[in-house]
Amino acid sequence: RPMRTEWAHGWWSIASATPHPSLRSAVVGDYVGWTEHSDVVLRRREIASTIVPLIINLGPSYRLFSGADDARGDSVRGVERSSFVAGLYDTWAAVEGATTSCVLQVNFTPFAAFQLLRTPLSLLHNGSADFTALFGREGAMLIEQLGNAVEWPARFALLDAFLRVQMT
Repeated sequence: RPMRTEWAHGWWSIASATPHPSLRSAVVGDYVGWTEHSDVVLRRREIASTIVPLIINLGPSYRLFSGADDARGDSVRGVERSSFVAGLYDTWAAVEGATTSCVLQVNFTPFAAFQLLRTPLSLLHNGSADFTALFGREGAMLIEQLGNAVEWPARFALLDAFLRVQMT
């Protein structure tokens, strides 16, 4: 059941679900889904960590920035992504979003992310990759199905089924 919180510039609602038992060693914590509305553009700074987040965005794209961009002189530009997998960072990262968002997030262990992506994580170091570029037609179909589902339990079930197939 989603939990809704109001704040000075809008509101957000969050829901979560436990992954299928076969995925619990691959996923750090629960699946998380949130909907957010703000009358200001938000930029969240994320600290470096040992998780590999998968973000499935059902709303407007995000702009991603990092301390690595600063080192390359690209901190103003960033990169635009809708749904994506973020790699391991050795610096901060920031996510700037539209004023309305609807997102599902799964945090993977590095080993599980390697199994899921079937590619070296070094290719994502201090960066990200587009979800549909990684998962092709199946990934695009999942995003469409998730967008058509109106309740979080149905979305989590679709995500769970997709990940179980991809991880085998």
